[in-house]
Amino acid sequence: MKKNTIKKFTTSATAAAVISSSLIAGIGTVVQADELPDSNEKADQKTQKAVSKKEMLDAAKKRQAETQKAEDQAKADYDQAAAKADAAKKAADDAAKEADSAVTDAQEAFAAAKKTAAENEQKAQKSYDTSAADRLAAEDAVRLANAAYQQAAAEKQAAEKAMREAEDRISVTGADVTAKKNTLDSAQAELSEKQKAAEDAQTALDQLKADINSSDEKIAELNTKLQEAKSALDASRQKVTTAQQAYLDAQNSYNQAKADAEAGSAELSAAQKKVEDAQTALDEAKQNQERLNSTLAAAQQELTELENQISEASSELERADLEKRIVQAQYQVAVAQEELTAANADVAAKQSDLDVANARVTELEAILNEKQTAVNETNTLYLQAQDAYNTANTEKDAAVQQQTEMETAYNNAVTLKNNAAQLQEDAETALTAAQTQVSSAQAAYNAAKTALQDAQAAYDTAKAAASSVSEQIAKGSSGFFEENGSTSALQVFQDEAYSQYTHMGEAKDATSLENMKSTLDYIKKCNDLRKLNGRSELLITDYMMAVAQYDTNASAYTMNHLAHFAVGENLAWGYTTPDSVFGGWYDQEKEQYEKDGNAAAAGHYFNIINAGYKVTGFALNQYGSYGRTFGQTFSSGTSQGGYTLKEYTAKFMAYYNRLMEAPTLEEAAKAKLDEAKETLEQARLVLDTAQANERAASEQLDQRKQETADATAAETAAKNNLDAAKASVTEKTAQVQTAEEAMTTAQTNWENAKAEVSQASDQLNDAREALSGPSASLQEAQQNAAAKETAFNSAKENYYTLGGTVTEFPSKDQAQESYTAAQTRYNEKLAAKEALEQQKTAKETEIAGINTEIENAASVVAQKSSDLTTAQEERNTIEASISENLTTLRQTMEQKAAEYTTSQEEEQAASTACDQAQNAYNAEISNKEQLDADKTTAEQLVQDSLAAATAAAAAKDTAQADYDQAKADYNVLVDARKALEDAQAEESTAKEAYDTAQAALDTATTDLQNAQNALLAATDLSQRAGNLSYEDTLENEITDTDFTYLNASVEKVRELKAAAQNAADAYNTAYQAVLDAEAVLKEAKKENAEAIAQLAIAQAEYDAEAKDTENKDTETKKPEAKKDTTDTTVVKKTDKQSAPAADCRKTASANTTPKTGDSSSPFAFALAGIASVYAGLVSYRKKRKDV
Repeated sequence: MKKNTIKKFTTSATAAAVISSSLIAGIGTVVQADELPDSNEKADQKTQKAVSKKEMLDAAKKRQAETQKAEDQAKADYDQAAAKADAAKKAADDAAKEADSAVTDAQEAFAAAKKTAAENEQKAQKSYDTSAADRLAAEDAVRLANAAYQQAAAEKQAAEKAMREAEDRISVTGADVTAKKNTLDSAQAELSEKQKAAEDAQTALDQLKADINSSDEKIAELNTKLQEAKSALDASRQKVTTAQQAYLDAQNSYNQAKADAEAGSAELSAAQKKVEDAQTALDEAKQNQERLNSTLAAAQQELTELENQISEASSELERADLEKRIVQAQYQVAVAQEELTAANADVAAKQSDLDVANARVTELEAILNEKQTAVNETNTLYLQAQDAYNTANTEKDAAVQQQTEMETAYNNAVTLKNNAAQLQEDAETALTAAQTQVSSAQAAYNAAKTALQDAQAAYDTAKAAASSVSEQIAKGSSGFFEENGSTSALQVFQDEAYSQYTHMGEAKDATSLENMKSTLDYIKKCNDLRKLNGRSELLITDYMMAVAQYDTNASAYTMNHLAHFAVGENLAWGYTTPDSVFGGWYDQEKEQYEKDGNAAAAGHYFNIINAGYKVTGFALNQYGSYGRTFGQTFSSGTSQGGYTLKEYTAKFMAYYNRLMEAPTLEEAAKAKLDEAKETLEQARLVLDTAQANERAASEQLDQRKQETADATAAETAAKNNLDAAKASVTEKTAQVQTAEEAMTTAQTNWENAKAEVSQASDQLNDAREALSGPSASLQEAQQNAAAKETAFNSAKENYYTLGGTVTEFPSKDQAQESYTAAQTRYNEKLAAKEALEQQKTAKETEIAGINTEIENAASVVAQKSSDLTTAQEERNTIEASISENLTTLRQTMEQKAAEYTTSQEEEQAASTACDQAQNAYNAEISNKEQLDADKTTAEQLVQDSLAAATAAAAAKDTAQADYDQAKADYNVLVDARKALEDAQAEESTAKEAYDTAQAALDTATTDLQNAQNALLAATDLSQRAGNLSYEDTLENEITDTDFTYLNASVEKVRELKAAAQNAADAYNTAYQAVLDAEAVLKEAKKENAEAIAQLAIAQAEYDAEAKDTENKDTETKKPEAKKDTTDTTVVKKTDKQSAPAADCRKTASANTTPKTGDSSSPFAFALAGIASVYAGLVSYRKKRKDV
């Protein structure tokens, strides 16, 4: 009992020491000697006790290690639970925010729906107001358009009358005016041509006269010059004769004196001979010089020709060179193109290699992504497995609580189901009553709808008839004949002989329905007269009516019978009534016939009473000069297909009235349609109200059914939940073990997946590194291709710069062939040029030789001239010495010889000038004679041209007068026709405007009805939107189909609120897990603290025991110093075991006990504290023993 008390105290004190280190740090740690065990115990007992304390120490260490591990695990669990709680808290907060946001969105959606419905109602009201105003405007437009149409129709009739009157008065046609204009243009062109010819002839004559005057002046001038030249020639000839005679006389005098002198001086003879020889040599040298000059001139001419040939050859060579360079450039383009193609092919190949490498990288990236995905997935699975494991433990604890909650929920569900069943029964009764009301309203609505459909069909029929009636009326009688299927009658109007006079359906034409209607009275008058004469009534056929209308239309203009059809015919103009017409045809002619018996003058009368006639037709035309033209046709042919007047009148008037009454029928049908629409609208409102009530009741029933179904389902679900909760405890226990196994498997899969990712990553890195080779090769190939492209473009630029024109370049071989051919041509041109240049060089050498010879000849001439001068000087000296008279005679002879030569030259010049003057004079005389002849011809041409121009002017004046008159006449017709066309266009435009206005009115009416329907629908929608409530929808879904889309936002609110509640529950669960983990952690810390305390006690007891043994051994050794070594050995062992105690003393003496705030380990604090506590315990135990 004492030991237990001490142990409890020790454990509690130790724990307190660990927790409250500040108190422990102040406790002393000195151990007193008298507190140690009895020192007289035996050595083997000490050893046994030491071993026991050692085992206790080891056990304490083991336990402390276990509790420390438990504390660490509890700490990790606590941290994990706290992290999950934080995450759950964030998720709960986020879910709450999303739910609040969803509430705001839903409320805004409800507000937007109400706002949109209200805005749509306002828009519908505005549209209705606009449509109503548009319809009033459309009605006004119809009234104005109709008035304009009536005015235009009247103006057209007036224009038609003016046109007919113009046509009656004027026969000129557009072709006539054109022909007159062409004649005038031809005459004007002829006049201009003749006038131009006359002007040209006069100009030519004036020029000839001027030329003749100039020629006369020039002849006089040339004659003067000729006479002067002849006088000069005579004078020069006389001068030659005189000079020649003077020269001969001087020569004779000189020769005589010379002969006389020579006879007396051999030296003078020799000197004279020397002069003559020198003169001969000089003449020969000059002749040689002249020959060389001629040769030089010829050679230089040849050189010039060679230079010209060389220049031409140079041009050809340059062209050949340019051609060669262009072809060479073309070849370079072909080479560059071939190299570029090869380079591009290389780029494509390198790109393909790179694409393969990239594909491998892409493939490995995909593999890596797949492996990484596997890592992520396995990691997720691992984390999920961890969560599942933790969740399984949590869910196991919650299962019992859940079972209790499910029992309560089940009881509540049963109560709710019973209440819902009663509410459903009440809703079924209300629906049955609402369905009865709908059936009655639907029957009334169906009846009104059928009535509306009938009214609409009637209105559509009447409207279609009214819309086509104008077109049908415009057809005139042809529309009536078409309806009767009277082909023969219609074919009458296809006859083109006089078709231009028929204006089908026009108001005044015989084919108009009004005119055709009025003719029935005339036929009645005719039959009445026949009956007076005992004749049968004439029948009426469409064919005879058509013939009468065709003939009467034409006769209104021709004023005569056409005699175009094989019928009898009566015509009259200007009358106004049946009595007045037949008063002329019948009464007057009958009276006259009865007076004079002239049947030929009573043809109208006899046509009327002709018993042979069986059928007739009648027509009235209101065109023509007399206002009205009447025509009746008669035929004795078959009366098959003919109608009596009554039958024909009934048939025609049925057709006529149907057309004329169509607008009235349309208005009546429209009124009935409007009435039916109003009735249907009232029925629709009643039906809508009943259906709305039915829908509300049905929706209420559906809601109640849904509530019942929901309550039943809730009951079933609650029961199922209860059953599930009961089974949950057993299931959750098994799930904990399964979750743990799954977590281990998931962790293994995760580790394996990470290893595969590492392997795939290495492969991908290798593949990416391998990309550098193909990439560099591609870059190099691209750079090469770029360089080749640059070279190709440069070659092309060079080619085009040289003048190349080819756009599609040949192949390299073809270009090489072209270049070889161009080079050959260039070589040929070069060889030709070089040959010419060689010839030029030879010629230049030849010329140089000639020039040398000329220079030499010039030297010779100079030398010979010098020799002559010397000889002459020597002779003259001799002569001077012989006789001064001879010198004088010689000088005189030479002077006369020079004068004679000069006179000859002057005579030659005068003779040439005289010849030239004579030739010029003769030429001008011939020119003058030709001019005189040309003048005579030109004068005749001027006269002829003037006569032709005068005639052309007269013809032009005549043509101008004819054209002016024809144009004036035709303009009257054109103006009338233009006025008619304008009036017709105005009428057509007015009619189109009226039709358009009427269509616009119909459209405006429809638009107004549509706007009214839209307004009613928008008002209903706005009212229903105003009844919407977000709060009500939280309880009951919207069943109105126009607003069911709002249920989604409310459902989202429910879902997010539920999610927020789930998140809050999850957070509460996680927070509870934190509290649980915290409690476990506190307990683990407590147990670990106790284990640390027990370890400290065990350590202290062990150390104290060892120390006590050591002290006792020491005391024993003093009196027994010579004890055997066995005891000493035991003491030594005890010393070793007591080492910690000795250390403790040193620690205590040094006062190194950890202080509060030190960073030492908790275990060190514990040991220090325990040591102090233990000292107190030992003392306490000592005292207890003493007691």
